[in-house]
Amino acid sequence: MTNANKTIYIDVEQMKGAIGFIFGKGQEVVYTGKIIEPMSISNKKERVYGILADSFDVNFIFEKNVLKHDFYPVPKLTVFAVDSCGGCFCTTNNNMSMKEECADIYYIDKNLKCIFLASNLNRFMSMLVFCASWREDYNIDTAIKTQISTAENEYLIEYLKLKNLPLQNKVDTAIVIYPSFEDAKKYIEFYNVTELLAKMDRLEQETNDL
Repeated sequence: MTNANKTIYIDVEQMKGAIGFIFGKGQEVVYTGKIIEPMSISNKKERVYGILADSFDVNFIFEKNVLKHDFYPVPKLTVFAVDSCGGCFCTTNNNMSMKEECADIYYIDKNLKCIFLASNLNRFMSMLVFCASWREDYNIDTAIKTQISTAENEYLIEYLKLKNLPLQNKVDTAIVIYPSFEDAKKYIEFYNVTELLAKMDRLEQETNDL
């Protein structure tokens, strides 16, 4: 798979550590699969995460083994939260940042439907707080209802510096969700990462030998 102008698909779920490889000129590299980046367990007791879980059913991930959802996104997505209806909240970024402007937030429902929610995490939080009907507005099939006190609402607005902004629409998400990696391989020819992993091991060994 070294022909110029050919898209190279790399499964991040097989990779170890950071990703980022340089191929031939004119070749597009697309990283695929889901990344699970749990937040520090020390943050779990913070009030903000308790409110988001109890009032909005947005449960941030704090442990690697918490995700039981089986799906395979192309391009890659980072899963940062789940809900009680079998859905996942994902971002196109590799980590969670309120300031990241180009980190779209998506919701993957239990039927593997991919729904764009917001252009960054801060706008996503604003949507939760200011638009109680967002699930209905985005045609998300769920019986979850927002239940939050005025005091908790005001706390989130102040703590997260939220603004009342309109819902965003993005019909063409360009993200395809497959049931599994095996299903994705029926439609996509993936780069064999064995060679890349071997190179990473050699580089690690060389660094340790210095």
